[in-house]
Amino acid sequence: MDITTNSVFVINSKTTSRIENDETFTIYNPDTDVITKLSPLSKNVLDMFDGVNTVADIHYFLSETYNEFATDEGRKEFLNFFQKLTERGIVLYESSSNKTN
Repeated sequence: MDITTNSVFVINSKTTSRIENDETFTIYNPDTDVITKLSPLSKNVLDMFDGVNTVADIHYFLSETYNEFATDEGRKEFLNFFQKLTERGIVLYESSSNKTN
């Protein structure tokens, strides 16, 4: 699998999530038996992995909405978060998009 910025991912349908009292979200993946805690912003980003948005689309939205993600450091932070989601099996590769941004 060749993951690029045009790659499209979806949330693993086996995961479950719930909102906690401190307004964070807990995501549980039964395949890995791993619990991941996410901030509200991170949960919003996770929800964008909908099988339509590419990795580039999601980063573009973040960089337009939150200036700190437009920097090189912000891009690295986004990619690190994305990598954690994939490593923990929370998002799964769906396809590669042919659309241009």
